[in-house]
Amino acid sequence: MSSEYAGDISLPTRINLCCDNQHDLKYNEIDLRAFGDVLQRMGKFELAETIYHRLLDKVSSSDSSLARLYHSLGNTNKEKKNYDSRLKWYQNSLEVFLQTHTSAFINLENLYGSMGEGYSYKKNIHQSLDCYEKAIK
Repeated sequence: MSSEYAGDISLPTRINLCCDNQHDLKYNEIDLRAFGDVLQRMGKFELAETIYHRLLDKVSSSDSSLARLYHSLGNTNKEKKNYDSRLKWYQNSLEVFLQTHTSAFINLENLYGSMGEGYSYKKNIHQSLDCYEKAIK
């Protein structure tokens, strides 16, 4: 096992070597947002959020991946139980998606459902119901 250095973040990395005749193994490019999603699934929420914020500094406001990045930040804050931040990032994701309709990674029904759940945690029943109704339309 070796250690990979990415900025000020050091992460353990495991590399499996393979032979030239193992053609079923294919190279997959993993971008930083996807890496942040993996960290999130591992429960490394602070580290995932750090990566997402670094990406925000580099992504232009017209980038088609912005809605997905905001959604990932919303998911991270959901896991951290930061309900206000969660709703802010989901709302940003929704606005970008509705303006551009470019993100194939955003499921509008799930996004509205996640927002409805966030509002219910904040005891905002009217907003919660509104989001849930939009989710099932």
